[in-house]
Amino acid sequence: MIFMMIRSFDPDRDVDSLRHLHLDFSHTMEADENEKACEPVAVNVFMQLAIAYIQSDQGCLFMMEHQEETVGYAFFVVEPNQRTDGIVGTLAEIYVAPAWRRNHFAKSAVVEGLRWLQDHGIDQCYVSVYKHNLVAISFYEKMDFLVSDYRMLKVL
Repeated sequence: MIFMMIRSFDPDRDVDSLRHLHLDFSHTMEADENEKACEPVAVNVFMQLAIAYIQSDQGCLFMMEHQEETVGYAFFVVEPNQRTDGIVGTLAEIYVAPAWRRNHFAKSAVVEGLRWLQDHGIDQCYVSVYKHNLVAISFYEKMDFLVSDYRMLKVL
């Protein structure tokens, strides 16, 4: 059995780990989606944005740990709902290092994030998934997420 801990982001402790994991996430996306990896400037923008959301209590960032090694993160935000006058939660980004996948880190972090959203009066949470990422789709379906719409792209 793997011992894990899911805890809130600590800016005094976690900035370097988060920066490293976000770069890994970016390179994974580049390999999986034929997208350009984040440049260091983009990583710094992500860090500033995440910290701003957290400081304004409009977001939460959970760090995933195993024996004091940070192995992933999950970033949730609160945003205006495009369809109503209310607000909605969004799982903006989640990443678990490849060596630690399928050990329930992501599930535990999502459960904590959903609890945080509920504690803030949010009753819906969106997540975006690439249509060919069947592992992620299955993961979210098992956590009772439903397909709610489709996003389409036209390359110009």
